[in-house]
Amino acid sequence: MGGGKGGKWGGMGGWGDWGGWGGKGGWEDMSWMMMKGGWGGKDKGGWGKGMGGWGNKGGWGGGGGYGGPAPAVFHVTVGADNVLAAVGFPTTAPAVVWVKEAEVFSSASNIVTELCEDCEIDHDPDWEQYADVAQALMAAGGPEDCIGVAKSASTGKWGVGVASGKQGRERAAKVALAMAIAGGTELMAGLSRNYPEFAAMCSGAEASASMAYQAPAAGNGYGGGPQPSYEANDVPLVHWVTVEQSTQLPARGFPPTAYAVCHGGKQHNKFFQNAGSILSDIMGETVKDISYLDDPDWETFPEVASAIKAAGGEDNCLMVATYEAAGVWAVGMAGGKKPRENAAKMALAMAMLPASGRADELMATYPELGLLCGAAGLEGGGGEPSAKKQKLS
Repeated sequence: MGGGKGGKWGGMGGWGDWGGWGGKGGWEDMSWMMMKGGWGGKDKGGWGKGMGGWGNKGGWGGGGGYGGPAPAVFHVTVGADNVLAAVGFPTTAPAVVWVKEAEVFSSASNIVTELCEDCEIDHDPDWEQYADVAQALMAAGGPEDCIGVAKSASTGKWGVGVASGKQGRERAAKVALAMAIAGGTELMAGLSRNYPEFAAMCSGAEASASMAYQAPAAGNGYGGGPQPSYEANDVPLVHWVTVEQSTQLPARGFPPTAYAVCHGGKQHNKFFQNAGSILSDIMGETVKDISYLDDPDWETFPEVASAIKAAGGEDNCLMVATYEAAGVWAVGMAGGKKPRENAAKMALAMAMLPASGRADELMATYPELGLLCGAAGLEGGGGEPSAKKQKLS
């Protein structure tokens, strides 16, 4: 039954070196709980038809289902030089995106405790330890977000949790580790009875195991997960800031004015989950020429921090994004480095939007962009962006 490190846990198909769910002794042998409409037959409700699926969304999720909206699940693959692979862990693992309304995360600790006693979680919100895992997640169609890696040496398995908040990240990582350990094994029978919401999520991931990844659908960076609802009264703050002409950015040929966007925490995550995709959509291959200069303590750009406060903004850590070819710069503000970067990307996307000639299309595709542009005094919906206001907050 082999199948990677971990003795009896490593075989049976599942995740790991066998790649994906199923395989010998895998989920197809557990079909008693998955066929004919899921729990209670097709006329009994349950999670059969409402599971959504991968479709063309890149990851699995969406569609309501058992226990609230289904979290998106991605299969990530890293190279042999990965720090985990180097010590015997498989190169493939599930990554689960945290969704507040999903019931499965309430049971995360209980589920993983039934499978191992040595779950260890490495939080890596700024991609300093597992940058290759974050890149593999994005390559699989997943969101550009903070990650946490849950690993179990006794089972030789690992999984990835994706969320901006630490608690959500931890719960998602535990669920991912549980999927890695139990997927395609006889362990699923007991787990399915005790945690039907976990079984529902896993069945959707298993059904898509043989499908190739595709880029996430526009406007939904969570690869088929639930589409967020955007409230106009909860739009992140946008400031139009002006630095002195004698300061460093104008001295390098940039204009003295720019957008500064504030990431206000968890409630604003949905506005920034597609920031990288939006900017790439606008700029294409030239997106690689953007420079990001992180300045959490205002040591590099004290004049920008002062300009933000003069525009009505609050003290906050900042990151400056510059694109020299177009002579454009923008600012992202947030307590964490990754949220700062996403806010900077969104601010730069707003700055580049008028020249794209696709303002209507892009704001329709990405509703969060339209709302931010509205907060900045840029016309959304049916028109080209209007002249920028001198003060927006």
